[in-house]
Amino acid sequence: MKVLQLTNEYPPNVYGGAGVHIEYLSQELAKLMDVEVRCFGNQNEQDGSLTVRGFDVVTSGYGCEKPLQSAFAAAQRGLDWNTAGVDADLVHCHT
Repeated sequence: MKVLQLTNEYPPNVYGGAGVHIEYLSQELAKLMDVEVRCFGNQNEQDGSLTVRGFDVVTSGYGCEKPLQSAFAAAQRGLDWNTAGVDADLVHCHT
């Protein structure tokens, strides 16, 4: 069985409790099955059955006003997460 976790934050890019929650949840699940975490950032780590992939979005090319850039970046990151291919049996979207 494989679990895919989609989350805003994962170490070292943690700014709240969700990142801590996903960090410990993924470590414990990885003792039992393959786990892939897709998150904001530039992480690219493999540790046993735990894989962490960060997805950065460059907003400098956006032609919209600055307040809209974060919304479009979140949408772009969601597209990037999902178009990277999903081979998991269970997907957990956190935050």
